[in-house]
Amino acid sequence: MTMRWQTILLVGTFVALQAGKAQAQEFDLQPPGDREFVSDKAGMLDEPSITHIRDVCDKLLTSGLRKADISVAICETIHHATASLESALPRTEHDVNELPDTLVLLD
Repeated sequence: MTMRWQTILLVGTFVALQAGKAQAQEFDLQPPGDREFVSDKAGMLDEPSITHIRDVCDKLLTSGLRKADISVAICETIHHATASLESALPRTEHDVNELPDTLVLLD
């Protein structure tokens, strides 16, 4: 065997051995906290209303995740929560956002 073919064979063997090695990475995943659908920082809702909205949203999200992808389930849940809040707290002509809008992020 010539030196060139020996080098190619040696490099090919090394690459094949490296490709056969499995690598694993361990992640320390913490369980998610409580789902917070309604943050009533202005104190406009009573506790039974907040509990009702959370229960409805939790059921919608859980059932939505079983039949749709996560982004669709979350969007539908937020839409339903918004509709529920609009009926309880209708907008008036001079309404302004007293609190900043919240962006929902998923890790």
